[in-house]
Amino acid sequence: MAVEWTGLYLKTRNVHLYRQGRDSNEEQFTSYRGRTSMFHEELKNSNFSLKLTRVTLSDAGSYRCFIPTLTSQVKNTTVQLFVGAVSQPVISIDGTKDWGVVLKCESGGWFPEPEMEFLDSSGTILPADGPPEKYRDSEGLYAVRRHVTVDQTDTNRFTCRVHQTEINHLKETEIHVPDDVFPILPYWWKVGLLIAAAVIVLAAVVVLTASAGVYMWRKHTGEFNLDV
Repeated sequence: MAVEWTGLYLKTRNVHLYRQGRDSNEEQFTSYRGRTSMFHEELKNSNFSLKLTRVTLSDAGSYRCFIPTLTSQVKNTTVQLFVGAVSQPVISIDGTKDWGVVLKCESGGWFPEPEMEFLDSSGTILPADGPPEKYRDSEGLYAVRRHVTVDQTDTNRFTCRVHQTEINHLKETEIHVPDDVFPILPYWWKVGLLIAAAVIVLAAVVVLTASAGVYMWRKHTGEFNLDV
């Protein structure tokens, strides 16, 4: 029996060879040395799977399993390997802005390129302060950073979500912002708000009083118009 695992790249690479009852990896591609193995005890059950350890981004691609001794017309099959990397986002308080608090979320070690968004406690996506900052490190992994300014709420709980749809991975981190972190309204602002509220209430009372006066006057004089 012979089993040949090869990588289908620009130049075919020998990934793992099994011949005459043993592994024969003298011609194995250098980057796979010591990282491949087969399930020898399962060969009798027609299990020719390959185990690849210490996977790297460069391992992604198509692999072909070829068994030349098969009597059937189909002697090979192709497997597509997708490689992804994820990490937990870190969220922190990055100061204040106007009457809100600025939150910063960072996450590195992602592949492929991820998306980042902020959510409030009800799951509503919050508008961020500008586009995300993205860059790649020396290993080709993506890092992303983003800021958002949040206002004080009943819960003061906010979530940073990073997701990668191609590999279907999602990571979230939640933060609780204490009430005393939010800027305190100046005294004159509070007074202004109270005055504005009082003016609105007074205006409503005046309108209602005037309407009642007109109604009573028309009722007293009998000046009603009936539309048919």
